Amino acid sequence: RDYHLARQPARKASVVYVGLCHPDNEVEEISTDGFSQPEEFLERTIILPEARAYRSRDLVRGIVGPTPITVLNYTSSAAAAMLAKLGREMAFDTVQIEGVHLARYIPVVRKFPGRPPIVCDWHDILSELLRRYSENAPSLSRKFYARRTTKLLHGIEKQVLHECDIHTAVSRSDEEKLRSQVPSAVFHVVDNGVDTSYYAEAQ
Repeated sequence: RDYHLARQPARKASVVYVGLCHPDNEVEEISTDGFSQPEEFLERTIILPEARAYRSRDLVRGIVGPTPITVLNYTSSAAAAMLAKLGREMAFDTVQIEGVHLARYIPVVRKFPGRPPIVCDWHDILSELLRRYSENAPSLSRKFYARRTTKLLHGIEKQVLHECDIHTAVSRSDEEKLRSQVPSAVFHVVDNGVDTSYYAEAQ
């Protein structure tokens, strides 16, 4: 989904990809099953330092604080500083974020010169997925933590619905569930699909 959401606009515009990776990890080669490699259509690819996931202090903050662990795992002050620097160096017509786990970077993007509109692509609804997990968690401690995180995620999702200018969802069902939280949110449904022309040519 991410690949094609970048590839299609790149036919008419310059697209910069910004990703997160922990410094100790190597960036894996992306398998595209015969499609063009991302570097062939992206103007620039930038990898920012990601925080180490599930650090002890973040696990505690995920219980007693307002931010769920799923967001803290992706929140890095170093990445935020580098993203802010990128915003000062380049001009953007729009910025798209992939999911609510990147919510803490929205204020950084809001300070970009020209205040480009922000699009949030909702691959799924994390609070709903975690709620389902909490119902079948293997232990009471995990059940409690999952329920607490579900509540916090619901709050973050509502915040993102307010803060982003446009939203894309994978289904009408997801759109309706999210819009019920913030009726004024602007949504477009962009279904997951198959590149039929690619497979037709392969036959």
